[in-house]
Amino acid sequence: MGYKPRDDNGFYNGNPLVKAAGAKHEFTLDEIQQLKNCINDPAYFINNFVKITSIDKGVVLFKLHPYQKRIIDTINQNRFTICKLFRQAGKSTVVAAYCLWYAIFNSNKEVMILANKLNTAKEIFSRVASMYELLPDFIKPGVKEYNKTSMTFENGSKVGCQATSASAIRGKSINK
Repeated sequence: MGYKPRDDNGFYNGNPLVKAAGAKHEFTLDEIQQLKNCINDPAYFINNFVKITSIDKGVVLFKLHPYQKRIIDTINQNRFTICKLFRQAGKSTVVAAYCLWYAIFNSNKEVMILANKLNTAKEIFSRVASMYELLPDFIKPGVKEYNKTSMTFENGSKVGCQATSASAIRGKSINK
């Protein structure tokens, strides 16, 4: 229904940056080891494969600062997390990267980005989408749905965004 078949090149809806569900990839031994490392450690995944856009340098590999690694570890080890941080600490970017890791390496999970305004939620979601698009193909899961407010991977996990309201995620079972 919402699933769009892959094109002949294995792209979702003709987009060469988005891998379609069912696209085939033959893994090398090194790629398999890299995937194992990523599965076990979100900071490893972020430091080695996630790219972000720097104001000064353009697209660069996201290298976590020690305090950002502590944020990732805390979120990963606890269901609820409160952080007291300074402005411009990269909180949204760190959490966006973690959300991507969580959805890629866990099946049938639902991640929701909430913000006070839909435009803010979409902006943070667009970071997740950009991070996904810039991953190496062997790490990218295939996509069943991909639009401006959500993406669903072939492993059944979904990342979406909404504005906060009394009924924003009513009836949904959100994992992160």
